[in-house]
Amino acid sequence: MSDQIVQLRACDFEEAISFLNRAYGRINFATFLPGLYQPTDHHMGHNLAIRRDGRLVSVVGVFPIQWQVGDRLLRVAGIGGVSTDPDCRRQGLMQRLMEHAVELIGHQGYDLTMLGGQRQRYRHFGWEKAGLSLVFQINPKNIEHDIAGRSHAALKIEPLPDDDQTLAELRRLHDAQPSHCRRLPASFGDFLGHWNLVPNLVRDGQGRIAGYFVFDSESGSIAELVATDSHVAIDIVAAWSEATAAPIHVQTAPWPDPFIHRMAAIAEVTTLTSSGNWQIVNWPATVGTLLAFQHRTTPLVHGLVRVRINDANVTIQMRVDGSGSSCQRTCAEPDLEADACTVVRLLFGPTRPSAVMRLGVGAAILEAWCPLPLRLSRLDHV
Repeated sequence: MSDQIVQLRACDFEEAISFLNRAYGRINFATFLPGLYQPTDHHMGHNLAIRRDGRLVSVVGVFPIQWQVGDRLLRVAGIGGVSTDPDCRRQGLMQRLMEHAVELIGHQGYDLTMLGGQRQRYRHFGWEKAGLSLVFQINPKNIEHDIAGRSHAALKIEPLPDDDQTLAELRRLHDAQPSHCRRLPASFGDFLGHWNLVPNLVRDGQGRIAGYFVFDSESGSIAELVATDSHVAIDIVAAWSEATAAPIHVQTAPWPDPFIHRMAAIAEVTTLTSSGNWQIVNWPATVGTLLAFQHRTTPLVHGLVRVRINDANVTIQMRVDGSGSSCQRTCAEPDLEADACTVVRLLFGPTRPSAVMRLGVGAAILEAWCPLPLRLSRLDHV
């Protein structure tokens, strides 16, 4: 019996898709995540696998994601398609492949990594459930009583057409968001259909494109909503709520803007939830980028705190002052120290830092700064 870790190629596409479909059951990965799985070396090369005597027995995907956060870019490794042949489980194959993936990620310049799945299963490899996502539950009565008379009645919702000009305009709207993942023009339409979700185009009363939203009929959720401005986004929610005549859930990012403020005022229920399982590779870059974004959206009180991440053997110094914000390595004595999983929850939520651990006087400023806005759109999950 001979096991070999390999990088898949275009010629492995059919075999890999068949393997993943069997491992997960009732899912066709070629149509479920078309932006990630295509019969090209570029797409398939993101998949690591173990072949036993030439046969696929385990697969892990490491998909590069470019996350634009304000004027900074973070490199995210999305882990997906983690699977092992049912006849070969409990033999340590997934552990070998995940450890190999973690080693590669550490050498390829990624700032952080994320994946879905059960919390304790992946904490062993260094991921922790964290981040912050907002979910608003909107009922038809909420719309009727709170924003009656607005202009949502003029909006027209239609299936997304498959034409390059429309997709290019929607991509421009998407890329104008203050935080978004860069999607290649050729695959933008594929991403809008990820997870078997249904994209919808929205036009205003003059027939102009007003935005789009992607709907999950199974959960009644809008997974991604992009509009020309926040007022139009509110009108889109109102129009779709009336069209469905049923409660809908709007999943959105946690940073404040007029859309968030209005949704919080009219929603029947507002839920804060974690945004995935996360592992930080480059602590200064990740924390510094998200601290700067937080400071830009809501000015933070001035202060300085040093946090040591014990198992990463690094201490970071976070500072906010009149010149802005920063995060860098330091050799100074920390105000607080903990393992990486605890620090991920401490800085990124979804709870307040004081719910994670006792802060002490030197680290009390974290209660005013955190949780930092760690979240990707569901369509960019792998």
